[in-house]
Amino acid sequence: MAVASATAAVPAVATPVVTAPVVATPVAAAPAAPAPADPVTDLAAEKPPESARAFTTAGVGWWLQLGAFSRPDGAQAFQQKVAEQADWLAPLLAVFREGTLHRLQAGPYPSREDARSAAERVREALQLVPVLVERR
Repeated sequence: MAVASATAAVPAVATPVVTAPVVATPVAAAPAAPAPADPVTDLAAEKPPESARAFTTAGVGWWLQLGAFSRPDGAQAFQQKVAEQADWLAPLLAVFREGTLHRLQAGPYPSREDARSAAERVREALQLVPVLVERR
């Protein structure tokens, strides 16, 4: 996978592009293990300290929005609940303050398909349908 160089062309504030909600499709068997070189899998294997990414800046890529809250403590409480119920997702969770909202998102994922696959896993594990968000 080729990686584009991030230079001065990256805007100071990422503007999310919200796409349609993920439509769940039945899965016949357990998902196959991802390739060892997958950076998302490598991140998921490491456990950062509790809420290490609680409030951060957005990276470029595809994100799963799990919730939006008017108060930061609501976002943090939901982040902790999600991390407890889906520990594999915990290293990817981050809260972004955008205007008056605090958005709990997981990512970034390198492609839309990777994000959709993760969204399906989140839907099954948490009974929650995340919204795909592209940050450029």
